[in-house]
Amino acid sequence: PENTPLPIAGKIRDTHLPAWALFWADGNRTLAEIARALSVEHEKEISLEQVVAFFEAHAELGYCDFITSRGKT
Repeated sequence: PENTPLPIAGKIRDTHLPAWALFWADGNRTLAEIARALSVEHEKEISLEQVVAFFEAHAELGYCDFITSRGKT
């Protein structure tokens, strides 16, 4: 967050997700699958909306891209 533009850092911070949540994105998992994995990892409900906001902010930084899934839900 120290080297992130303030508006984007705020978006990331507002999700309350740790930076390592990025590592769940392997090009195969859906955002819903990542939300479930994070929920298990944190032993509390992590919403799909949190995960979407987290990855949208990182996409603004160029750290990730959204891809179309192939038959996954």
